[in-house]
Amino acid sequence: MPGGDRRLASHVLGDAATSVTELLGRPVSYGELSAAIAQGFAEALGVGLARSELSPEEQVEARRLRERKYAAAQWTERMPRRG
Repeated sequence: MPGGDRRLASHVLGDAATSVTELLGRPVSYGELSAAIAQGFAEALGVGLARSELSPEEQVEARRLRERKYAAAQWTERMPRRG
């Protein structure tokens, strides 16, 4: 996230949000974070997780969501509701 966006997020969220880096007091890599999240889900749900490729149908749906939802300004620039 570019610096300006980070400052805006800090202004909008105030003390309601933090980062893993701030919580741990050290940088955390994507790999470390994703592994910890996967382990937490597996432990909390009592399941094993296995890596796999997306099926062709899942790839189509992921592309559709990316293009129609997550890449749309209406989604990415929305403001959280208050109160």
